[in-house]
Amino acid sequence: MRIFLIILWMVMLSPFSSGFAVEFTVSSDKAYDDINPGDGGCSTGYAFPDNCTLRAAIQEANALAGPDRIVFDRSLVLPYPNLPEIRESLTIDGSSQWTSDSIGPRPGVEIGAGELVICSDDVVVTGLMFFGGTSGEAGITVECGDNIRIGGPGDNERNVFIVTGTGVQLDNWRGLIGDKVTIQYNYFGIIHKYRDSYGNDNEYRSENGIEELCHGSSNTLVIEHNLIGECRCGIALHCARDVTIRENRIGHPNPYYSLGGFADRFPNGTGIYLFSSSDVTIEHNGIADNINHQVELSTQDRLTRIENNQIGAYHTDYTVFPSHGDGINVDGGVLGSVLEILDNDIVNINGNGISGGAESIKGNRIKLNKKNGILLQGGAGLGQRIVSSNTINSNQESGILLDNAQNFVLGKNRIGVSVGYHPDAGNGLDGIRVVNGSIHNLIGDTVSEAGNRIGFNMGNGIYIGGTGTRDNDVAGNVIGLAEDSAGFRKAGNHKHGIALYDNAEANNIGLSGDIINANIILDSHWRGIAVINSNHNRIFGNLVGTDKEGHNWGNAYSGIQIVGNNNEIKYNTVAFNGYGPSQPQGGIIVQGASSYGNRLSENSIFQNAAAGIELVDGGNQNLQAPLVTRNGLTVSGTTYPSATVEFFSGPEEDEGTYFEGSAQADIAGNFSWQIPGHVRGKYITATVTTPHVFSTSAFSLPVQGYTFPWPMFLPGIINGRN
Repeated sequence: MRIFLIILWMVMLSPFSSGFAVEFTVSSDKAYDDINPGDGGCSTGYAFPDNCTLRAAIQEANALAGPDRIVFDRSLVLPYPNLPEIRESLTIDGSSQWTSDSIGPRPGVEIGAGELVICSDDVVVTGLMFFGGTSGEAGITVECGDNIRIGGPGDNERNVFIVTGTGVQLDNWRGLIGDKVTIQYNYFGIIHKYRDSYGNDNEYRSENGIEELCHGSSNTLVIEHNLIGECRCGIALHCARDVTIRENRIGHPNPYYSLGGFADRFPNGTGIYLFSSSDVTIEHNGIADNINHQVELSTQDRLTRIENNQIGAYHTDYTVFPSHGDGINVDGGVLGSVLEILDNDIVNINGNGISGGAESIKGNRIKLNKKNGILLQGGAGLGQRIVSSNTINSNQESGILLDNAQNFVLGKNRIGVSVGYHPDAGNGLDGIRVVNGSIHNLIGDTVSEAGNRIGFNMGNGIYIGGTGTRDNDVAGNVIGLAEDSAGFRKAGNHKHGIALYDNAEANNIGLSGDIINANIILDSHWRGIAVINSNHNRIFGNLVGTDKEGHNWGNAYSGIQIVGNNNEIKYNTVAFNGYGPSQPQGGIIVQGASSYGNRLSENSIFQNAAAGIELVDGGNQNLQAPLVTRNGLTVSGTTYPSATVEFFSGPEEDEGTYFEGSAQADIAGNFSWQIPGHVRGKYITATVTTPHVFSTSAFSLPVQGYTFPWPMFLPGIINGRN
């Protein structure tokens, strides 16, 4: 028993008790070789302190099986170490030699002018500073091995990289890098969280902070808790697989300190760059102040998730410290892959908040950017991509710009309006802008309450324009209304609620396919809906100037204006419009001699400031309204041969609140319509639509309406839907 206890005591005191076979203590700043690798001792043949160099310790560890450890007995500057490649399990730990000076706390062991190459399993490197070197030369290069850790969470375990080339490079040219490579808690391009004495503020200190070159197909790479600044690219991944980038500070690395000015900023060229990578998660990072894009994804990236990041300036004065490029820039070629951009704060970018597109852009808060909140492009031949539940406010251009974009679905976004009443939250141009041949996009939804809320924007709520911009659906949106604890309030856009301009054709406003879901368009400073020099569009089922409860919200000018031909306006409710600063205007205006073939059918038009339908300057061929008489329950008259006559009733003489029925004129232009028992309004008016051309007239002169005492039972409706 006594012999057993002695043996146990010896084992506990041996190097194996700490999990390491042998521990070597480096005492020299020279680059001498070990004189007898494999004998278990670090010996260069020189007397102390040159008896053990870092070079000799690595040579000895390579010659021994099992995990070894290298520590240091003092702070050392190793300017020309000419280090051998690490080929056995090894920990290099400089944490005990941490130092502090006017720069701040930092590693006391400094390695310069040469890279440390790792090609082994189970390697740990902590508490070292790498500096200098030549262009293209890394501080640490990983070429092969599993279970590698660079840096660590403990006191003084971080490494610092101030190198000419790349801080940490994963170079898988031999295809031998395995699983579990972790790069954590290191500083790249900076020594401390504040500006230090190294470098030139107008130059990058390093090529890249962390770079991966063709990582293996089944690896796990974790990059976490690093501070990265003044590199040409903070993190650059080329054909990486299974990567997590989390809780790093890139460009402006520490948002929790009150920084005093430009000298406290650490911009990289690009924050994060991905090329041909997959299964990448970028989460909970702070990425700001970088010179180019904050996050850039190039072609062929797949299965990438960008979630819960702070992208853009942390500063309270956003105007002083903008970040450059785009917040997230996605090359159009990536859109065939699964890319999700979720729940990020993207603030104060000199470019767009998000540019390109993704499978899913949801829940982001995007504001104060110098261009558009979101710029969507590309997508030909792809399935639908969802842009949903984002809050997009106070961007200098449009909230969302679709530029030659296809197959996007935009729903449940708040654009210019947010929770509460904030009139200054509008975007500088349009809420949503659809241009340059964008097709097959759905703005809103066919489901109730699934559309966008759009208000306070300096341009139009929704703008669709340009030759080739066609087959887009706009349905179920609420435009010009905000909500706070006191209820609903006006939030009009400064131009039109919805605008179709400059040869935008075959777009649908109020429906998608054959499903109608009304847009509610209120309080616009110009018109509710404007179709200008655009043809063959359908405007169905919208509420223009009022809501589902019939409240008086209005739009400043006409409810709907048409300058174009062969547009169809049907099933809309157009009310309370035209009371703005100019002379009173009507519910629907068709204007210009080139505006013909515009069909108006079964609309409810009431209490507008002027006539319900106005044909101006030869609009709809100045088509004459039918001549209408009434005899008992028969309404008859004359109009154009074979034309369609629609009958309306309501409280006004020149409008029509209720569609009551229709009749077909014969080849002589005579028509007759039998009132089906009663009508609901005080007056009956009629419109005519010609065959073949399908132009519609204004309302006719009225005839007597009521055949049932509706005022007794429905006084609110009959007296104007107050």
